Amino acid sequence: MVCDRETIFKELHPPFAREQAVVEAARCLECGGPYAPAPCLVACPTHIDIPKFIREIRLGHPHAAARTIFESNLLGGSCARVCPVEVLCQGACVLHKEGRRPVSIGLLQRYATDTAFKEDTHGLISELKQNHSDKKFGHIGVIGAGPAGLSCAGELTRRGYAVTVYDARPDWGGLITYGIAPYKQLRDPIPHEVEFLKLLGVKFQMNTLVGKDVTLSQLEKKHEALFLGIGLGEDTELDIPGANLKGVWRSLEFIEHIKNNKIDELHYGSQIVVIGGGNTAIDIAREAVRLGGTTRAKPTVMLLYRRAEKEMPAYAHEVQAAKQEGVRFWWLTTPVKLMGYGQVRHVQC
Repeated sequence: MVCDRETIFKELHPPFAREQAVVEAARCLECGGPYAPAPCLVACPTHIDIPKFIREIRLGHPHAAARTIFESNLLGGSCARVCPVEVLCQGACVLHKEGRRPVSIGLLQRYATDTAFKEDTHGLISELKQNHSDKKFGHIGVIGAGPAGLSCAGELTRRGYAVTVYDARPDWGGLITYGIAPYKQLRDPIPHEVEFLKLLGVKFQMNTLVGKDVTLSQLEKKHEALFLGIGLGEDTELDIPGANLKGVWRSLEFIEHIKNNKIDELHYGSQIVVIGGGNTAIDIAREAVRLGGTTRAKPTVMLLYRRAEKEMPAYAHEVQAAKQEGVRFWWLTTPVKLMGYGQVRHVQC
């Protein structure tokens, strides 16, 4: 089986060059003011001053724009790639009301943060430390090096706490590294963001499984407080006959195999069925469409959902994109049995 890596790992939204970023930033109306904040700022869960950082890009100061972003969100580089901007900041852009394309806020945020990582990380660290105390108030343990744990560790360190992050895996990033579809984010900029946190003073102890390599009671004695950022746990089990057949994959395991270039181990055929209607199911379906290569046709991908389309928890724009990419949707369809001799071959619904 030969797979086309360029297709599988091709980014959905490639980065802006400097000229593109400046031109796009000039489209921003810089709305908002002393009496009412800009709609995009209100819609941002991390409250980044979006009009400010876009203005800084327009004026040719991406470093200043990155500082504005990191003041509110230390993982601003990763968020620029995976945040559902279509329903948040970009969805709130006032250009929508004029029937015009909204400002590409996510790509502008990526441009600023990527530029900062390439050019002057140490300078940014010094600037971010200026408004925070160097005094260490206590030692905090963070269990889990995923987005929540990394963000927590960075913010606590900036506020004067010594922080050590523990994780059972060898690499940082949690869901970003192991569970985000590669067409959205493969790995970067997590290594840069972690180096960023290390320069701030965060310590990391990887390959450490709490409960085995170190006990919870030992961590409690060592730290003044513990933050549990251990993620959502395993996928929901498929409780129907045939769920243990070869070729039946949990969603995150499927993505992890693709991201780690273990695609041959998936043993997929000419048809792939995705069960579920959430954003992860959509990611799986859209990534599955990208499988195939120079020696085989792309598989037919079908998504089965037990309710109607309007009841899907997945974002509507993601569903529409999946349709355009060739995913076939079956509504009001519930699998009751998986069939095959050793390998799954049929789905009874």
